Amino acid sequence: MSIPLKLIHITDLHLGDKAGDQLSNIDCDESLKHVMNLFKEDTYDALLITGDIAANGAREAYQRLQHILPDIEAPIYLLPGNHDNLAAMQQVFGQLEKNNVLGDWQIILLDSNEDNRYFGQLSSDELNFLEQSLQKERDKHSLIALHHPPVDIGSQWMDAMQLKNKNEFFAIIESYSSPQAIIWGHTHQEFDQQRKGVRLLSSPSTCSQFLPRSDQHQKDTLGPGYRWLELHADGRIKTGVIRVSE
Repeated sequence: MSIPLKLIHITDLHLGDKAGDQLSNIDCDESLKHVMNLFKEDTYDALLITGDIAANGAREAYQRLQHILPDIEAPIYLLPGNHDNLAAMQQVFGQLEKNNVLGDWQIILLDSNEDNRYFGQLSSDELNFLEQSLQKERDKHSLIALHHPPVDIGSQWMDAMQLKNKNEFFAIIESYSSPQAIIWGHTHQEFDQQRKGVRLLSSPSTCSQFLPRSDQHQKDTLGPGYRWLELHADGRIKTGVIRVSE
């Protein structure tokens, strides 16, 4: 029996232009360190970060993250969010790998930004990349990651900022048997549902949280956290969220 792959998912770090900058009265650098302390002794195969790494796209924010990450021995997969500056990200981290094969799985990273607007939009190039990746690795299970939610999450204000061309996205997803899960950021809350056999997942922010099922923008009192995922060779997924208690 093969050992499942383990991924750690963090998202929406919102690191400010300088250390000590806050979001909703939370020091985002310190909050991130508290979250990372929760899994620093764990063994995992990759760390996945799904955007809004920087609050304002500042190069200094990515540089501070780079100084935090050397303690992590596993591969690190990054994609940009609407608050990020892709050029600055690549100056610090180099070219971002968009397709990563781990054992029986491929991890596909998509850029859902449209001129850094709050809503998401996958360009024709991104949609073509998704389809080509699914065609190329038909014998692998697929986890697709992006920043914006491709489905309603039950919050009116947040649902207005979801992926605008989700029908085109799902038309590709549903043409292949390999996609097992889609994971995203942006929503600052956990979400776990299914759509036609595909697991739909989001995770807490490592900083400030949004109140679920709220028609207007409201903060949640839950602590920051991360999601762990076990990806099994037969396509099964086990997952859960762990939060900082204080």
